[in-house]
Amino acid sequence: MNAFYPINRRLTAVLVGLVALLGLSAPAQAQATCNTGSAEADLDINNVRAKLYNIGGLFWRGSGAQYLVPKESGLGAVFASGIWVGGKVNGDLRFAGSTYGPWEYWPGPLTAAGTVTPAVCQTFDRFWKVNISDIRAYNTDGTAAPDLQSWPIAYGAPFFVDTNGNGRRDATLDANGDGTLDEPRVELSITSPGYGTRQIDLAGNERPDIIGDQGIWWVMNDKGGSHDWSEQPAIGLEVRALAFAFQTADALNNTTFYRYQFIYRGTQDMTDSYIGIFSDPDLGDATDDFVGSDPSLGLGFVYNGDSFDANGYGPLPPALGYDFFQGPLVGNGAASSFNDGIDNDGDGDVDEEGERLAVEKFFYFTNGGTVTSDPGTGEEAYSYMQGLWKDGTPLKEGGDGYNTNGPPVDFAFPGDPPRFWSEYNVDGTGRANNPADRRFGVSSGPFTFKPGQTQEIVFGIVWSQAVSATVQPQIVSVRQLKFDDRTVQAAFNAEFSLPEPPPSVAVVVSNLNQEVILEWNSVTGDIDDIFDYDVESPFAPPSAADNTYSFEGFKIIQYRSPADQSGTLIATYDIANNVTTVVDEALDPVVGEVVTGVVAQGADNGTATTTPTSISITTDIFTNGPLRNGTSYYYGIQPYAVNEASTGQKVFAAPVTRVEVRPTLVGGIVTNVATGTSVPGVAGDGNIGGGSATATVLNPASVTGATYNVEFFQQVVGIDDHGTADPGDDTEIKQTSYRIVNTTTGATIFGG
Repeated sequence: MNAFYPINRRLTAVLVGLVALLGLSAPAQAQATCNTGSAEADLDINNVRAKLYNIGGLFWRGSGAQYLVPKESGLGAVFASGIWVGGKVNGDLRFAGSTYGPWEYWPGPLTAAGTVTPAVCQTFDRFWKVNISDIRAYNTDGTAAPDLQSWPIAYGAPFFVDTNGNGRRDATLDANGDGTLDEPRVELSITSPGYGTRQIDLAGNERPDIIGDQGIWWVMNDKGGSHDWSEQPAIGLEVRALAFAFQTADALNNTTFYRYQFIYRGTQDMTDSYIGIFSDPDLGDATDDFVGSDPSLGLGFVYNGDSFDANGYGPLPPALGYDFFQGPLVGNGAASSFNDGIDNDGDGDVDEEGERLAVEKFFYFTNGGTVTSDPGTGEEAYSYMQGLWKDGTPLKEGGDGYNTNGPPVDFAFPGDPPRFWSEYNVDGTGRANNPADRRFGVSSGPFTFKPGQTQEIVFGIVWSQAVSATVQPQIVSVRQLKFDDRTVQAAFNAEFSLPEPPPSVAVVVSNLNQEVILEWNSVTGDIDDIFDYDVESPFAPPSAADNTYSFEGFKIIQYRSPADQSGTLIATYDIANNVTTVVDEALDPVVGEVVTGVVAQGADNGTATTTPTSISITTDIFTNGPLRNGTSYYYGIQPYAVNEASTGQKVFAAPVTRVEVRPTLVGGIVTNVATGTSVPGVAGDGNIGGGSATATVLNPASVTGATYNVEFFQQVVGIDDHGTADPGDDTEIKQTSYRIVNTTTGATIFGG
């Protein structure tokens, strides 16, 4: 937990009151009329649980900090985060943001004139949360969850018309071949604010544009009250926010995304504007962190300052980064009001269409009360966003970035640790900083924000962890983070139009004597949904001989504990198609270097169209000994698909279904029938032919105790026409067949 927060709020209030009594002028403040937002929501579809608030801050609102990864572990990776926006109107600073409060955003949209009322704030003190499963439920049976039915498109919530009925906006793929893409419709409500009272037309195939497997939307403004943290006048911002996440089996499963649309309702240009993201990333133990940046990836990150995270992640300290995918628009063609006359992206063209700023600054500060610690006002936060310290001193290369004679720089600690300039090597000779409770931020600017304009930023929070305890697992986690960020960036570059992964499985566990049996089926109940999986890949070139991911097999994985994120592969069941070893780029788990390695290893142990869907396990892979009764073991089943022609990842997998098992002594009828034993049949009167039948018990725990008969019989299947005029020469063709009858219930379970 954080041990220190700026505490100048009470003193500030006294000084402002004294200024008023003396008749002096204080900065203009909006009248505090709206209540601070009280709503909250959990972004929790994947391996992360992120608590959202509608106050301009994320994950913390005075208590209960919650950005947990893995989400069921209780381990926190981020304590607090939030948006900062600052700029100047006629040379005077305007600012909206905070660190730990008081908060400077309130629920609800602004009018075109930039006003809001307490009634509007109260009405919009809520979130709209929709899962892809909600959309599919409506598509299947017309059942509309409340937030799906009330998705507020009249106030800018993004939506689209679903042209192929798959529930997702296909931004880059013409899924049904009619030449029409599922175009997003959110821009209409921005350029022409307000659809009045029109509701989303679900019957007309309008759907919320949640982007991933879960989307949460809300709207805020900075005019609902006074700016007591920044001590600056309000800007006049309406902020439409969408948080979203994907449930996958790759780096996206440990990533959350945030899109903020800022609509400027002011009446004068706001120059020298910056948009920034602040983070207090308490990565497990809050007191032993380092920070760093990678300008080429647009990434600011936090990692452990030593190899063991006390009171947190233990011997495998993870790393976490903020990737700033999309910055403010600064050029959009000859007639655009976004033109600023600068080649901001350095490509030789000025104000070309779609020109945007990237991450321009990465700054950091440390818990405390010095010039290199937490900002306490908007002026100080605005300095950080410009790449300056609180006193206006530029960030400089070397040392801690302040007490150094190095040249001014835009990014703190851009060296790949332990290289210079990283916190592991601040002087080129290997001298390290002391780990501490670090905070950091990324910002983009400057740009001119014109009245009526909308600026949109997109960023993601990526969590990664070394898979084994190496000499420096904290540094391997940083390299894993950078490797994972490439996957996340590729998803953004594809406009998040990612193929559906294979369906995950439902697993039935049978705990036996020093043995467990895992049986699985598709979560839909139809295993063919997995076997028939075949989807187009957005990463394969159209000219590729194979541009689809096709189902290949199942991976069976054992985990050391519920917190183990990587696990160990114990078996693969795959179809017999000569696709066994799949090679792709991977990260060496020991040294953290990108190598070409095996990402799937099948054995062609199924048929050409199917694979086994159960496994008997008697050995603990980690001890190489027998399973022990009464001991908990942890396993997972993961379907995977392959496209060896893909320019992106070649293996595309479903989320792992994880189960806990506990072998035990088995009682009852099944104790006399071991796995694989053949049960002899008893011949009955009237049998046809001289055959016999035996039953092989695959899973003793599934034996019901009922009695079954296998009955052989003959049936007419056709007429043998000899082609003569005498129909008497035609004879019936008979075939011997069989059926299985449950004589306990009288039901025929197989055959006619």
